[in-house]
Amino acid sequence: MAAGNLEPISLDDTDVEYDEYVGVLEGGIAGRSEQMLDAYAELETRYGERFEAEADEAPDRFLGSAEDAENFRAALAETYDEELYPVLGEAGEADIGGYAEFQDTVRALAELNHVRFLDHLDTARSAVAKVRNHSSNAQSLLNQVGEILTEKGYTHETKEPIKERFSRAKRQLTQAARLRKETSAVVKRCFLYYFTADLVREKYDVERAAFRYVDLDEPADQRLERVREEFVRQERQIRRGRRSLKHKIEYIEKNYDV
Repeated sequence: MAAGNLEPISLDDTDVEYDEYVGVLEGGIAGRSEQMLDAYAELETRYGERFEAEADEAPDRFLGSAEDAENFRAALAETYDEELYPVLGEAGEADIGGYAEFQDTVRALAELNHVRFLDHLDTARSAVAKVRNHSSNAQSLLNQVGEILTEKGYTHETKEPIKERFSRAKRQLTQAARLRKETSAVVKRCFLYYFTADLVREKYDVERAAFRYVDLDEPADQRLERVREEFVRQERQIRRGRRSLKHKIEYIEKNYDV
């Protein structure tokens, strides 16, 4: 699809071919300075690999609170001041020269990151919803166990239904915990792209109105914060589910001849 045929995208658009927008924007940057695109791509790759590597041990890093996310933004700004912006400036002088062309190139870099943010936000919202479904299913099964014990106790009739619900709840909690760890990297990438778009735009005085392919009128930051909050909430939900499972098993062992 030609660049001129791409309509601006927003938060609530569906079935967007994000790769087309990424291709147009990357092509526009590389067409003027491959050094500029390479300098950012190297940093993006480094952060992405870091997010994946820490998924098991530190899934909540940068995400535990709104303050943690802002600290990530501040650290990202320092890294860009030291490693990215000097390269962009040097590459701009060597490859581009003209101020207007340079501004248009950094506009494309900021916009590229916002497109990637929108793409990953869709993925993150879906993944967090799946985590929530698993933890909710587990809680529902454990609530059923509680109802059975209240009404009928742990008898020959209820033994297998209760054990089956325990088994299914445990599987749901295990799946929720595994998926949550996998989801952490994509949620962190959302923040990386969103903050990068904002930082580059601020650094080079790029007006939002100059964006060609992204509509920034909607409160994207609020949508991102809701994803972060739900991601954190699911960690608590999984822990609560595990406690409930443990307590119900202990209750049966204490009060019934098993």
